[in-house]
Amino acid sequence: MPVTPTVWVVPGYLGSHLEATFGPPGSRMTHVWLNHAAILACHTEMLREPSGATVEAFACLDNVTALTRHLAATRPIPIHVEEHPWDWRLNPLLAGEALAQRMRNAALGEAGTQYVVAHSMGGMVARWAWATLGNTGEQDLFARLVCIGTPHLGTYSAALGWTERQSSMNLIAGIKRGLANFPHPVLTVASELMNQQTYSLVSTWPGTYATLPPPVDPPPADDPLRNTVYNAATWAASYGAPPQAQLDWAREIWWHAMQLPGVIPPPSRMRQVVGVGLATPRTLVAASGFSPRALPGNAWLGLGAILRARRQGAMPTFETDTDGDGTVHRTSALRPGYESLVLLGEHSALPTHPALLPRIWGLILDPAPAPIPPPVEVDDPGMNPQLAPQELPHPAVAFRPCCTHPELCPR
Repeated sequence: MPVTPTVWVVPGYLGSHLEATFGPPGSRMTHVWLNHAAILACHTEMLREPSGATVEAFACLDNVTALTRHLAATRPIPIHVEEHPWDWRLNPLLAGEALAQRMRNAALGEAGTQYVVAHSMGGMVARWAWATLGNTGEQDLFARLVCIGTPHLGTYSAALGWTERQSSMNLIAGIKRGLANFPHPVLTVASELMNQQTYSLVSTWPGTYATLPPPVDPPPADDPLRNTVYNAATWAASYGAPPQAQLDWAREIWWHAMQLPGVIPPPSRMRQVVGVGLATPRTLVAASGFSPRALPGNAWLGLGAILRARRQGAMPTFETDTDGDGTVHRTSALRPGYESLVLLGEHSALPTHPALLPRIWGLILDPAPAPIPPPVEVDDPGMNPQLAPQELPHPAVAFRPCCTHPELCPR
């Protein structure tokens, strides 16, 4: 009996629900990402790495789950649609190896039966699955990879967090900002402590460092400070000052692995979807130094703003343009020589972009044309790309813990 093909949907960094337990086997699991109550109760400390907590990724967040449901509802042939949630805090190479094993188990040796649709860093996970299958001579199982907003050449999103110009931990940052709206000095101090703890927590995750742009020696002429991102002294003033060991891991292990021959599928096996139109960091710019600011609102908030300005002034800033999706620049997501779809849209919203959904099955199943055509650009006049360079947008999708998986969270 022939094997039913499978489409694996892989989320990106921060894109999976996580549960954690701390204690003996059988202890009750706590839904820690993404859960307002768990964050306020400081249960996110269970996510610190390394820690004594056991963490499991059990489902994808809303934007990727919506794509999964669309694929399941519109499949043109008998085909399974499965999600591959993964623990984005850890080494993404491990997630790629786990995906490769799931693909082997589902294929049962039948060639051309496995497809992957991956958002953001999920595309890098899928690329390592491709390489892992190649190491055992099983790449014929892997029929097609569709990358959606994948940072093939990294991003500065982690560095944006270190400089507090944008936090990918948008829910925690929102709670912190809410506390800061109260004039009482105790609450202002509490918001600063939460800010510090948040970035300190993120700095323990290897997955954070996999998002950085690859080191180049000598650095590219249009980004001459790129390699300084791997020097911990560059970010010493940050609340989330990254350890040098983690930066060395990204430079020497992660990017070495991702640049090996055979780690990216050929044009016949991969397609890509790219977002543009939002202010996106492209290059590092030298530190500007501290510039005092007028006290906004009350004196306590003003003091917090001055302290933040001092931290930011000691670290590099970023040059931006609108040739990206707010997180990943076109030059990182668009690999030359591959069939591509360019959309005017924001990074987290790309998996459910209204111009992508009608085309998604064609990207997955249709044979690749020869020669590969130039990127198809789809303009969406409903988007407004005119954003101030430092007002980089947070994800438009509201990540709620119980909106799509009420049977799973929280417990």
